[in-house]
Amino acid sequence: MRLVIDMLSFAVPITLIYFMVRICLMKVFKIRWAREVLHLSFVLYTSSVVFMVWIYYTAQTDYILYNLIPFKTILEYVQEIPSGTAIINIAGNLIVCMPFGFYYYFNLRVLPKMNIAVYAVIIPVVIESMQLLMHFIHLGMRAVDIDDVILNSFGIIIAYCMTKSLFQRKRKPAKYLSH
Repeated sequence: MRLVIDMLSFAVPITLIYFMVRICLMKVFKIRWAREVLHLSFVLYTSSVVFMVWIYYTAQTDYILYNLIPFKTILEYVQEIPSGTAIINIAGNLIVCMPFGFYYYFNLRVLPKMNIAVYAVIIPVVIESMQLLMHFIHLGMRAVDIDDVILNSFGIIIAYCMTKSLFQRKRKPAKYLSH
């Protein structure tokens, strides 16, 4: 519960500032309210992720926890299931980045337009790289794990595919003229 309160204390003011700027620009740009609600939710979500992965529960240490061996942590967690920690870490890493896949489908991105597979890898790599950088500049320590990148990437791709299948318009078969 504390995480939610702290996260909202960080994300809501950022979202409100974005909203006020957009309101001020209403005379300059045409506002489509349905799209604007999507933008507001994107700002709220992205700022919440920033809080969770870079600010919340960072400790200053002289060492860094890291894993560069793919699937090592995932396999360790799978062996621990039904452990709550294992389930929370696997599901949490899948779920935390899923909305990026949803927003990608609607052309809302934190990076310029690129292939979904590339996007799904870059976002988690940026997250983990920033966690490593934060350790080196003494702003706190979070574990850096290639398995987090793998799970976050899968989460983005799963959400994109689910969104695409839900919102994709059914195409009518081409009518061929018979001669």
